[in-house]
Amino acid sequence: IVDGAGARGVFPTARAIGRSDPREGIEAVRCPILSLAGDGDRIAPLADTEAFHRDVPRARTVVLQGSGPMLMLERPRAFNAQLLEFAGGLP
Repeated sequence: IVDGAGARGVFPTARAIGRSDPREGIEAVRCPILSLAGDGDRIAPLADTEAFHRDVPRARTVVLQGSGPMLMLERPRAFNAQLLEFAGGLP
């Protein structure tokens, strides 16, 4: 994903993401929300996922076991299955 980006691109991006609050502006979102997390993610730990779920209870929250921050690469089948199930339930 970041192949070729180098430190000049990756580090500032990671810092910006780390300073952001995913709940900011969430009240304006009117579409269904799927929140996927990995139980081994040390970048966005489960405590953050649980806080997001408490703050946005209408979001569907799924924690994939045995995964870190790169769910789509670490557990692609489980990740895609969750996306397909979520999308399949949309109106």
